[in-house]
Order: sequence, then C-alpha cells, then structure tokens
Amino acid sequence: MFVKLWMKTTLLTISPGQSIREAEELMSTNKIRRLPVVKGERLVGIISRDDLFQAMPSVIDPAAGSDQWDSASQAEVATLMSRNPIVAAPMDILEDIAATMKRNKLGGLPVCEGDTLVGIITESDIFQAFSTLLGAERPDDVRIELIIDNDSETLYEVIDLCCDHDLRLNSLTIFRDYSPDHQLITLRVKGEEVEPFIDDIWKSGSQVLRILHNGQEK
Repeated sequence: MFVKLWMKTTLLTISPGQSIREAEELMSTNKIRRLPVVKGERLVGIISRDDLFQAMPSVIDPAAGSDQWDSASQAEVATLMSRNPIVAAPMDILEDIAATMKRNKLGGLPVCEGDTLVGIITESDIFQAFSTLLGAERPDDVRIELIIDNDSETLYEVIDLCCDHDLRLNSLTIFRDYSPDHQLITLRVKGEEVEPFIDDIWKSGSQVLRILHNGQEK
C-alpha cells in the first residue's frame, strides 16, 4: 500500500515571498493546518498554523489590534517556514510514513519526486486508508472476531474454511500479541454460508469472540 494511492494531488501552496497574513488566510479559508512553500514546483519549506501561533500569536488571535495585524502582514513566509521538512515519496509504504509522522508528531507530510512537490499526505488521509482497508465502509459484511492458536497452520485453516463455504473474504487483520498462546483475528466476510462457517470454526477448536452485522451483535 503506497502513499501515491492515498495522497492528495490538488494542492494549495504558497511562495516564500508571500506574507504571513496571506498564509493564515489561506489556511483559515480552506480549513487546513499546513501549506507547502514552493518556488515554482520545487518544495523549499512548509508552514503550519503552529508556526504562525508560536512565532506571532497576533496573526491568529481575533483580539489582536490592527497595528499587530499590520506588522504581521509585512513578514514573509520565508521568515517562519520550516526549511528542509521531512517528506514522503509516492512509492513510500503508507504504514512506514504513518510511523514517521507519529514519531515526529507531524500531522502531514509533503510528497515529492526529487525536489518537485507532487502531493501531500495527512493523518486524515491515513485514517481514510486504514478505514477503507479494514472494511469500515462495507456495512453489509459480517464482522467476525476469533481467538485462535498462535501459529500459522490454524490461520490457514480459517482461510480454507472461508473457501469451503464460498465466503468472500473482504478483510483480515491479525493481532499476534493478544496472548502468549493465542492471536486475535478479525474477518470481514460476505456470503450465504456464514452460519455454517461459524459452526465449523467452533468445531475446529477456535473461539468465536464476537459477530457483528450491520452494526448489530449476533
């Protein structure tokens, strides 16, 4: 799963010579928290609302006087932007980028090919990606939580049972550290033979922890 599949490519940017006030107005109007700073298509920095607030609270303080606003409007983006920001590449693995953002406490990263800005990936994009891949947007699926032995063979048996009952397996997640001897797996399946599948799971010795369908526990 690559960054390029989830990044935004329609971008708002600002140049280093534009004013801090212009940056704030762009962020406020478009309800965003950061702006890539570019010269042409080349990324030279990034500026965020936190940068604005920490350096010049009057820019985003509605109680500030007009003299403070006038002073802020004369400052250039280049004076506050973060230079040499951490960036992602389109073919970076999404979960690695999520870990980088968490480690560095960042809400988003510019995506570049060389020095050229081609997109931006934010925490909202990553939430959307994992929500989609985990099947949260497929309400017709049956969601099944199972506790199974902590070995690969048992997992393969569960998958084989899905095939035996002609179930479409739409997502599979594994929590291997559920306990020293067991792993917790969550399936999202669709098909006509769900109940016989559940019966066979019990017969195999695995434990069915929870079954949800259309938000209702079965």
